[in-house]
Order: sequence, then structure tokens, then C-alpha cells
Amino acid sequence: MNVISRNNDTILIIKNNGNYCVTNSCCKINEKEKKMKIIINGEEREFKDDATLQEILKELSLDGKVMAAALNMEIVKQTEWESCVLKDSDKLELLDFVGGG
Repeated sequence: MNVISRNNDTILIIKNNGNYCVTNSCCKINEKEKKMKIIINGEEREFKDDATLQEILKELSLDGKVMAAALNMEIVKQTEWESCVLKDSDKLELLDFVGGG
């Protein structure tokens, strides 16, 4: 690994296995956010590891719009959404009820 730093600037260039990372004092080096893949209503999506059901709903702008959720074919009560942590490869179904006649 080669590290190049300039004293008057806050630029840092790191070469590791042929890849370069350029950063400054505002950035953190080698901090990759782990991602998990889950299936939501049949579509594969990526989220940060250990995301809760409530966090996922907020990220999808569905907070307050979803009436029911099933995780791996098991209903999750709304009172448990904040503590329900999803794992890689989970299957989530989000439902909203529509009236009609």
C-alpha cells in the first residue's frame, strides 16, 4: 500500500492493490457500509445491514402508508416494526388496503 499526503493540503491518496482512494479531512478511509439484499414485493433491493423494518419503510418513503407487512411469510405487527431487524436474503411483502366496490 502506498500513501501520498501533502502537508499544505488535506488530500490523501492511498493505492492498495491497484485501486486508488482519494479523500480529504472530511472523509473517512476504508469505511464501507455493509449492504444486505432483500426482496420487497418481488423486487431485489439493497439496504444497510441490520436495518429495521421501520427504517426500510422510511427509506422507501412508505412510512405511514403501509398497513401490513409480512417477513418471510410471517405477519409482523406494526408495534414490532421498530425492533424487527431484517437479514440478507429476507423476503418482505408490504401491503396497503384499497377500498372499492
